[in-house]
Amino acid sequence: MGVPTAWLCTDGQEERLSQLAAHLKTRVDSLAIEFGQVGEERLLLMAGLLVTDELFDARERSVSAEGPVAMKLTALAGTAELPAKSPTGPAERQELAAGVCMPRPHRGKHGRD
Repeated sequence: MGVPTAWLCTDGQEERLSQLAAHLKTRVDSLAIEFGQVGEERLLLMAGLLVTDELFDARERSVSAEGPVAMKLTALAGTAELPAKSPTGPAERQELAAGVCMPRPHRGKHGRD
């Protein structure tokens, strides 16, 4: 994790990417203390699995909490006026997708693949 990596991000996403990387590094460092230096790849895999497990737990909690909330939202939706056009058309979805950070393609010694 000590090797700097260049990332392509939309403007404003750099801070979020830094926060995510710092969180993952903290998890890797904790695992290294607990299990020793078992290899960077193994530590990254373990940290990734732990973070993914937390994500799945959070999703399950969210779904189980949706029942009462969904009923209230459905009741409220019946009293609200709907817009004539959906605000999440193809252009808006493409704009949302563009907000995701992606790793830059690796370039060889002379700027070629």
